[in-house]
Amino acid sequence: MNIGSLFKNLTNFQFPYSIGSTPYYSTPLWDLYEGTRKRDSYPVTIFKGKIVPNGSGMGSEVNELILHAAHMSKVIRVPGVCPVLDVFDETGSDDIFVITEVVQPLQPQLNSHNINSQGIMLGLSDLFRLFEIIDPLFIMGNLSTSNIYVDKNGSWVMFGLECCFDKAKNKFDPYKFKDYVRVWNQFCNDGTARGGEELEPTMIDNILLGQLITQLFTLAQVNVPTNWKSLITSITQGKLSMKGFISKMKQTSNWQQDEMMSIYEELKELNLSLIHISEPTRHSLI
Repeated sequence: MNIGSLFKNLTNFQFPYSIGSTPYYSTPLWDLYEGTRKRDSYPVTIFKGKIVPNGSGMGSEVNELILHAAHMSKVIRVPGVCPVLDVFDETGSDDIFVITEVVQPLQPQLNSHNINSQGIMLGLSDLFRLFEIIDPLFIMGNLSTSNIYVDKNGSWVMFGLECCFDKAKNKFDPYKFKDYVRVWNQFCNDGTARGGEELEPTMIDNILLGQLITQLFTLAQVNVPTNWKSLITSITQGKLSMKGFISKMKQTSNWQQDEMMSIYEELKELNLSLIHISEPTRHSLI
């Protein structure tokens, strides 16, 4: 046995998860595998980065996105981000793994038209709660149906922080951020006319959220509620802040009069209280 094979076997032996032989879902940047934690057979989802060989087209740029996403998965640990259990992202490694609670991609469910208007509203409730937490602190830069997943409780969660940056002036690099967004759009574009790298960083998430909501209803072949249309247009045109948009959406009759929505939000608030989630700060997100 040569040294390379020995090292590979030792690495595999030390990997604390069993991984399925084939991915059950793939994106341009990630393969998703079913897995279990070896010590207790706990079921997990394993995101394996699609590291591109050096010298292949956009390889180095794409690999940098994957590494950045893995790093940010360790930084941002709040409800609404896909719950991460482990990250293996050593620089120079041939494989990048992000281990999470079991999740399923949302997009196939939208494409099969298995989600109705109320289901989209409940999912948006999950996303709005996440955006209320992280919008003051971070820029996402690549909001899309392709990075929304559904956890074992049916909640919508985000995975894919390839373009995510801290908003703090001493940490935010506008040139690198726009470059990441450009690469993501070129490599992962889902057909939506995004143009994110041309947008002002302070506006990009607001505009992409409006596009995201329109895309959700379009893919599910469900009509957008009439009294939402002007609000979606306003945020897509950059005329509403994230906070203002979410507040106005929750005041619409569709939201207010849906009994399931009221029950769902009460249960979510109860769950947050039980696990003692405090007012978020940058320190508590790291």
